[in-house]
Amino acid sequence: MTLRLDPHAAATVMAAHHAAADAVAPFDPPGSDAGEATGQVHRLLDALRSVGDHVAEVNDVLAMHVQEATDNIEATDLHLAQGFRIAVKRLP
Repeated sequence: MTLRLDPHAAATVMAAHHAAADAVAPFDPPGSDAGEATGQVHRLLDALRSVGDHVAEVNDVLAMHVQEATDNIEATDLHLAQGFRIAVKRLP
């Protein structure tokens, strides 16, 4: 079982990136030099893409840790159940 804490975070950031890119496209036609403002917007879009990548990485790491904790809890439950069965068998 794979558990993802926030499966929509990276998608939300990437959707914002695409929306911003679509909004800028009419002002930056192919082959034109739209100036420093467009360059700043493109740097912002790159930063958004980077944030989306980092959110996805963090999400994956958190999911891995949650899965590990879940596995440990399940193993502990199993050991407790086994111990309880042994203790019950030893009762007079």
